Amino acid sequence: MLRLAAVLAFLVASPADAREPFVSLETAPRQIALSRDGRYLAVIVEGDKRDRPFEMKVWDTRSGQEIGSSAPADDTTKVRRVNFSSTEDVLLVVSHLSRYGVFHLPDWKELHRESLDGIGQKLSMIRLGPDGTWILRVMNHNVVTISEATTGKVIRSGKVEIDRLLTLNPDDLCISPDGRYFGTYTFDNGAEVWDATTMKRVVQYPAPVNRNEDGRATSNSQGFRDMAFVPGQRQVVIRDSRGLHLFAFDSQESLRTVRVEGLEITGFLEDGRICVIGDDFVDLRTGKKLAVLPKMPSKLGGERAWQKSCLSADGSTWAAVYDNQDVRLFQTKEFLETWRAKQDAKKPKPKPPRRPDPGPKPKPGPKPSGGKVNGKPIGHWFQQLQAGEWEKRKSAMEALAKFGKKPVPKLTEMLKHEHFSRRLRAAQALGVIGPAAKDAVPALEKLLEDPNERVQKSAREA
Repeated sequence: MLRLAAVLAFLVASPADAREPFVSLETAPRQIALSRDGRYLAVIVEGDKRDRPFEMKVWDTRSGQEIGSSAPADDTTKVRRVNFSSTEDVLLVVSHLSRYGVFHLPDWKELHRESLDGIGQKLSMIRLGPDGTWILRVMNHNVVTISEATTGKVIRSGKVEIDRLLTLNPDDLCISPDGRYFGTYTFDNGAEVWDATTMKRVVQYPAPVNRNEDGRATSNSQGFRDMAFVPGQRQVVIRDSRGLHLFAFDSQESLRTVRVEGLEITGFLEDGRICVIGDDFVDLRTGKKLAVLPKMPSKLGGERAWQKSCLSADGSTWAAVYDNQDVRLFQTKEFLETWRAKQDAKKPKPKPPRRPDPGPKPKPGPKPSGGKVNGKPIGHWFQQLQAGEWEKRKSAMEALAKFGKKPVPKLTEMLKHEHFSRRLRAAQALGVIGPAAKDAVPALEKLLEDPNERVQKSAREA
């Protein structure tokens, strides 16, 4: 077995007590991963690249004992990624773009080892299925193969029609918790959800990148960087430079966007309600971030110095690397309960409601006569709403307000227009209409994250 020279110190701490690091490393780890219940921790360390580029070890987090390292063979010095199954203690070790091994824990029994050198292709992506019985791999010619984890026997194979060859990155692939779907994503071509049975595309989410006339992407640092399926829902979360986006399978329009600092989507809690990305805990129903984890003192100064993190599949354990060296373990559910209890204690006691003064009743404005305002039909005022002069647009808004709820559906639809000026004027008109346009509130809320600041302001005022 390999000797992991990068490990300097090994300090045992229970997952609930993160005052001391679980293990201290000499160099920054390339990856950390937890088993389904947090029982086992795998770490890949970047060592001396002239000697052993990437080395891996696995620990039992309960006993603090090392139970194994990367399997013996010449390719073990090139360990790239590890992947635990979400329901069984099975570990996939990707040691080369054409080689991988499958192991059972805690006995570190090798279930299968495979080399793809002889077929003339290399792995683009590879993941272990949720129950640990099968492996999904994508080759560099977009050939998708599902094979038995213990024998390598092909269960199903097909070709996926992806816009371009996938990047050679094992991480650009995710599998839904039930194993029915898999997702692929690239920085400039966006993300796609595929049916694992038929190999047919279910939905595609284009990346928000700039493109030349020939269709090629130009760098604007907004491509997709991570993707994960929401447990129990036909939804995915995708991260780019703007934040974390929640999408449904039946729409390319984001349901919610949250600005986050984390670089990788690490997992989910409470049946998919809370998404953990880095050390940000995001409530996907409300879009709010929860400051759950305690602030850990940093050797480098400050309080927030984590670099990498991972979450067990059952959500019980969260692991993070601080100061590029110290791996700490946390009991996520306990911290979440403690945080909520503190939030409840901070809430002020409700005061008895005061009956508001209704004040004078507003005078009703003139109603449309024969479906017209000032002798003009509603279509005329929609056209004038798009006029360049502010006075004409203002008159159009006031006229549309006299139609009551009638113009609201069309104005709500205009809030989705690709040009910001249409979205801006629709939001302004809805604000003039007032309470009669209450059905447009959800659509206006989405514009609070609009790329154009003027649109954001008008939506907020409306």
